[in-house]
Amino acid sequence: MVERFGILCTAAKVAAPPRTAHALTRHGAEVGVVAPPESYIALTQFKKADILLPAAEIARKLPAIARVLAEDFGAHSILAGDDGAIMMLAQLATQLDRLELSDATRAMIARSAPQSDRVLELVSDAAFIVAQDGAACAPPRSLANPTVTEAIHLAQSTVYPLMLKRDGGAGGSGVTKCGNKTQLLAALQAANGAGVSYVLQETLPGPVYGVALSGVCGRVGGAFAFEKHITFGAHGVATVLKHDPRPDILQHARGIYEQY
Repeated sequence: MVERFGILCTAAKVAAPPRTAHALTRHGAEVGVVAPPESYIALTQFKKADILLPAAEIARKLPAIARVLAEDFGAHSILAGDDGAIMMLAQLATQLDRLELSDATRAMIARSAPQSDRVLELVSDAAFIVAQDGAACAPPRSLANPTVTEAIHLAQSTVYPLMLKRDGGAGGSGVTKCGNKTQLLAALQAANGAGVSYVLQETLPGPVYGVALSGVCGRVGGAFAFEKHITFGAHGVATVLKHDPRPDILQHARGIYEQY
């Protein structure tokens, strides 16, 4: 029997998901794509079926989409194509007790979604960043959903700019650079008005690093660290990378993967 997988994607300009579809197809599997119509993965020829919807609609209909993938398409699991997809699957895992789903759909979700009791840290950027305090590559000083007074206090104890990062963002989306108090207050008002969770974080000088990592069943297969040399927009995804073997960053990334 041919193995089938769903690939879930929320972002448009991400190159990895169509490459994953190609690799799976080349090895005899069949792929069902769930993604926005304008995304790169939506255009791939290496797919057996697709569900093309705006990201917000995918999030709203994900339980029903999961049922279609499990029962109609026969997918073994759903592969997350980007950060937003990881968050969607994590959120789906937190809803399982309240959803009416078949055994086949629940089993597929169990193979796809994070199974850690720390799944809240994948649903909430704020919770995740706070959980990294004390790690080898601890984040800069951060406040989760601060009051205006707390935010001003952080600003007074460091140097602008500060970064306000909303939950659920990826590739630079949801990031606001606050270069002074006026911009900070405006960003806080916008975030609070939207009713979203967020993190306010000091900015450290120097290059921005990232890790590309792959694995299966909770075990890392390979990884490399890189410096973001050129990005798509001020805080966007990297378009040109510089390889930089950083053992500390790689060790931290491996630990995160194996924890969740």
